[in-house]
Amino acid sequence: MAAVNNKIVISANTSNFFRSHRLGLARFLRDRGYEVQIILPFENYNQETQIDGFPIHRVHLSRKGLNPLFDFRTIIDYYRLFLMIKPGVYHGFTIKPVIYGTIAAWLARVPKRVITVTGLGYVFTSDKKSSWFLQWLVLRMYQMCFMLCHHVVFQNSDDKSFYRPQSIKRSEIKDHTRYGC
Repeated sequence: MAAVNNKIVISANTSNFFRSHRLGLARFLRDRGYEVQIILPFENYNQETQIDGFPIHRVHLSRKGLNPLFDFRTIIDYYRLFLMIKPGVYHGFTIKPVIYGTIAAWLARVPKRVITVTGLGYVFTSDKKSSWFLQWLVLRMYQMCFMLCHHVVFQNSDDKSFYRPQSIKRSEIKDHTRYGC
């Protein structure tokens, strides 16, 4: 009988976001016997190697950058970490960890991939006329991630309503409007 992989990787776009919104989840999982590891971007103001005993792995991730080469590097960073950590579950929060982390987790054959849509974000709330292409691109990338992951969690019902008609086919959808608040 195969051993159960109890490693879970959680990723977010800043250490502050992780502390304020996901540290409780990490503690909850640890208290139930899971080995939780965190992936966060390199940050100028914070180079911690652990938070509350959880090991932190760093990736090159630009929260607002639009450079495809830099973003490709982010996917490679995630991929290498997944091969090293060998998690049983990847759970991504915020737009770039959701998109790039999910792609890398799928490529690295992480057995379970979960994403949480924490909000539409600036791309969809911007009034700039030039944002239509970026909105289209991000929507297509989210749709791809919905196909690559096993569970999609929406933190609020408005986002769920926005994405539902956009063809979430394979994934199991959960609506947790109070989750993580």
